[in-house]
Amino acid sequence: MHILQKLIQEHNFKQVMINPYAMSHYLKHLNSRKKDDVTDSKGIAKFIQTLNLSEFRTVFNQDEKTLRKYTSSINLLRKLDTQLRNFIHSQKMNPDLFLDDLLLSLKSKISEVKKNLEKEAKKILIDLFPYVETINKEIKGVGYALLLELIPIFLKSREYNIKQLQSFVGLSPRVFESGSSVFKKNCVSKCGDSLVRKLLYLSTISALRNNEIIKQKYVRLIESGKPSMIALVACMSHLFRAVYYKFNKGLVNV
Repeated sequence: MHILQKLIQEHNFKQVMINPYAMSHYLKHLNSRKKDDVTDSKGIAKFIQTLNLSEFRTVFNQDEKTLRKYTSSINLLRKLDTQLRNFIHSQKMNPDLFLDDLLLSLKSKISEVKKNLEKEAKKILIDLFPYVETINKEIKGVGYALLLELIPIFLKSREYNIKQLQSFVGLSPRVFESGSSVFKKNCVSKCGDSLVRKLLYLSTISALRNNEIIKQKYVRLIESGKPSMIALVACMSHLFRAVYYKFNKGLVNV
């Protein structure tokens, strides 16, 4: 896939980034009785025909691919670590000393490799974009774990505006109405990467303690009558926009 994207970019062909969640629902609405590669390809082709030429704004970026390789590996190890920990806990009433020692050794090794990968990913991120250290210091609550997830999104989406990026990661509001009588509570769409939203949530919780701007915004929203979760999502969006603008400002000044 990376080779194809790079080839398309080199020959000046247009690319478009499609939300997998939206594509999945589009393929379902076609109501096809078959589910195979050929059927999905035809469905994707139909979807592309509905797009305007102005929507083909995705670009290939080698730095994004490099960072994404690290973050994908780290996230895989994080899942393995959690699954292994849960498995060990579930089997503690069924002791087998040899197997228990082996599993604990494996868990320790996974944790060690993950920690080393996180350090290396942080080093590469700083080598590629030295000003991320300034972003980390200036925006209280934003750590390198969040930057490693957000910056690849910014790099491959240079032609998209901030509202479209917020929608892509699932921070845009979702309104459910039917006629004049059915109204459901508004919520975020959750269409994007759940890990990005999780890291934004954790960063916002940290910012509420250490970042005066975020703290004041949260208090102001609560005092105006907003529910706590809506105020929290607004602060998450604020952090997202802050990182976006400071990162792009750094790119321009390089």
